[in-house]
Amino acid sequence: MPIEPRQVVIMAGGRGTRLGEHAQAIPKPMVDIGGKPNLYHQILLAKYHGFNRVVFLVSHLSELIIARFGDGREFGMEISYCVEDPPLGTAGALRRASASLDDRFLLLYGDVFIECNLTNLWLAHNERKPAATLVVHPNDHPYDSDLVEADPDGWITAVHPKTRSDLWLPNNVNAGVAVLEQAILSAIPDEQHLDLASQIFPMLATHYGSKYRMRAYRSSEYFKDFGTPDRLAHVRADYVSGKIANLKKPRPAVFLDRDGVINKEVSHLSDPTQFELIPGVAAAIRRLNQAGYLVIVITNQPVIARGECTVDTLRLIHNKLETLLGREHAWIDSIYYCPHHPDKGFAGEIAELKIDCNCRKPRTGLYEQAMRDWRISIHVSWAVGDSERDIIAGSQMGLRTIGVKTGHGSRDCVGLMDYHTEDLQAAVEVILG
Repeated sequence: MPIEPRQVVIMAGGRGTRLGEHAQAIPKPMVDIGGKPNLYHQILLAKYHGFNRVVFLVSHLSELIIARFGDGREFGMEISYCVEDPPLGTAGALRRASASLDDRFLLLYGDVFIECNLTNLWLAHNERKPAATLVVHPNDHPYDSDLVEADPDGWITAVHPKTRSDLWLPNNVNAGVAVLEQAILSAIPDEQHLDLASQIFPMLATHYGSKYRMRAYRSSEYFKDFGTPDRLAHVRADYVSGKIANLKKPRPAVFLDRDGVINKEVSHLSDPTQFELIPGVAAAIRRLNQAGYLVIVITNQPVIARGECTVDTLRLIHNKLETLLGREHAWIDSIYYCPHHPDKGFAGEIAELKIDCNCRKPRTGLYEQAMRDWRISIHVSWAVGDSERDIIAGSQMGLRTIGVKTGHGSRDCVGLMDYHTEDLQAAVEVILG
C-alpha cells in the first residue's frame, strides 16, 4: 500500500545572534543537542510520524545544512532546499517557496526542540480543516512570548506579539509548530521581508470567520526555543536527564481546586478585580511544573448558571490567573470548569444551566474528561482541595488526596483525605516528598 505523501517544511535560516559564538560558526538550527544537530532530531521526529519529504528554508550558512543532510538518503526521506538571498523573514521565505510546497504541510521552526505527537496534530487539522492550525502551549516566560487567544471551540480570535500592552492573556504561547494550507500563502505579500508570528498571524486573526480562519491546538508536550544561552543549556539538560523522553509515557498530574487553593476565597467570585493569588501559590505550582507534573484545575463555577458572571468574564478571570502565574515562571496546563447549578430560583439565572450534571464536583465528569484529553498516570497523581466535594471527587477517581487549610479549610474532610496541610506549598512538599 503506498504511503501517503506528507511534507514538512523547516525554517532553518536563523542566525542565532543571541547565542554568541554559535552564530559565528554554524546556523542556529545546527546547534548540538545530545550529540546531534537540532535539525537531525526534527527530521527523525517527522519521519517517525509518517512525513517523508522535507523542504528546508535556508539562508545563513546554508551550505553547512546542505552538506550535512544532502538529498535525505541517509534518513530514507526526500530533502530539498529553498535558499533565501536576500533573507525575507519567515513569512517572506514561505511565500517565495510556495511553488515547492504541498496543498497542506507541517511547519517547524528549526530553533525549537520539539517532542510532540505530530500524528495527532495532523489528524486534528484534517478534522476541522482550518487555513492553519497553530500549536500553542504554556511556558515559563509568557510575558516575552507570542500569545494566542481562541474562542471556546478553539478558533483563534487574536494573536499578540511580544510587544503588547499589559493585558490579562492566556498562557497560550505560539510553539513554532503548525499545519498550514497552501491557500494561506496568498495572504502574504510577495517578495517582502515579513515575519509569520508577529505580522502575518496577527493580521490573519483579524479575519476571524473568513477563509483564513485559524485554530489553536493546545499541548503540554515539549517545545523549547533555544535562542539564548540559558535556554539552550536548559534544553540540553532536559535531553541528557531523560526528561524529554519521559514525556512519551503517561504522566503524573496534580488536580487543583481553584477558589481557596490557588486564589483567596471570595464568595461567588465574578469579577477579575476580585481575583488574588494566595501567597506562595506560584512558587508551589512552578515546582510541580519543574518536576514534570501536569497541573490541571477542576473548578465548580455556579456563578455562570446563576447569571452572576458571563463565560467571557470567567475567561478574563482565568486569563488573569495565567498571567499572574506566568510572571513568576509557573503555568497551568489546563482549566476545566462546571458552569451548572442544580438549584433554581435565582434572579437572572440561566435556565438551561440549572441542571443536575455529571461535571459538578463531587461528581467526576471533568476528571474523566481530563483523563481522556491528557495521558495521565492515575496511580501517581493527586487531588488538592479545600472542601469535601474536592476530596470525594479525587477519592472516587483513585487519586491520593490532600486537603488544605486555606479557603474553606477542609474542615468537613476529616477521615476522607489522605493528608491535611497548611496550604498548597505544604501540599507540594508532600507530593514531591
